[in-house]
Amino acid sequence: KRLETFLAGLAERLSIPIVTVRNFAWKGANGLSVVAAEPYLDERFILMMADHLLDPSIISDVAAAPAGPGEVVLAVDRRLANPLVDLADVTRVVTDGAGKITALGKRMEGHDAFDTGVFAASRSLIGAIREDVEAGGEGGISDGMRRLAAQGLAVTFDIGDRFWLDVDDGAAHTHAERLSA
Repeated sequence: KRLETFLAGLAERLSIPIVTVRNFAWKGANGLSVVAAEPYLDERFILMMADHLLDPSIISDVAAAPAGPGEVVLAVDRRLANPLVDLADVTRVVTDGAGKITALGKRMEGHDAFDTGVFAASRSLIGAIREDVEAGGEGGISDGMRRLAAQGLAVTFDIGDRFWLDVDDGAAHTHAERLSA
């Protein structure tokens, strides 16, 4: 309730619409939150991880990236030696060299990019998450993306040398504070 109150005040101060959606399956996989928000989403929408800090231009560039019907565009970092990436936690991405995702997951070898947590998504992602749950899966965003990749509907946008940081632990939080000082 406190967060909803804060967001309502923020929406009023900034004169922007903010709709909060409660996900009653919040203990489940992150894709279930996307499914819960479906009534409020257009055919195409931006999806971002709330614990990632990044150069705002990544969002606008991913939103403007060309996408075919049903495709989801994932912003990726191809700098495999990026010192800000937590290799124990990052989602790794394998592409076909032409920008299509062929695989993604946490502990994969042979990857050529990292998932930055920014998507220009389509409702096909919601459908893929639902399919995953119906097949007995957890319904995570990565689960949905794997299903879309198998259909050729998951593509990448390379962020180049722009900044992003997943703030999952105390060390990343300290690093983020140092960068903002």
